[in-house]
Amino acid sequence: METIVADTNVLVRFLIEENLAQTRRACELFRTHHVNLPETVFLETEWVLRFIYEVPRQEIVLGLRSLFKLRNVHVDRNAMMLNVINAYESGFDFADALHHGSAEGLEIKTFDRKFVNRAKKNGWKVSLV
Repeated sequence: METIVADTNVLVRFLIEENLAQTRRACELFRTHHVNLPETVFLETEWVLRFIYEVPRQEIVLGLRSLFKLRNVHVDRNAMMLNVINAYESGFDFADALHHGSAEGLEIKTFDRKFVNRAKKNGWKVSLV
């Protein structure tokens, strides 16, 4: 099987049956290829599902987690992305959770008080500038 990188629009069509023809083609790609999913595709997919399609958080979590069960799907930094999804499920903004995961233990400086308060409750190294 050939390995491809799925763009956000392909992943969204795979997860949501909005355009049946494109959904079929996306499903065919996932069935016939090894599919690599970078962190950036997860980030953009969450945003599209939440803002454009108004998919509830729990459904987004279920959809993103389902990708990890597919044998031919490779998720960059697999364990970190699962932690990001778990943090998102618990109420963190997806981007903030991804920033934390990508920081690899370094402290994050921000102007976002809400992020700092939630992060500190979880033992994350996040503080105000």
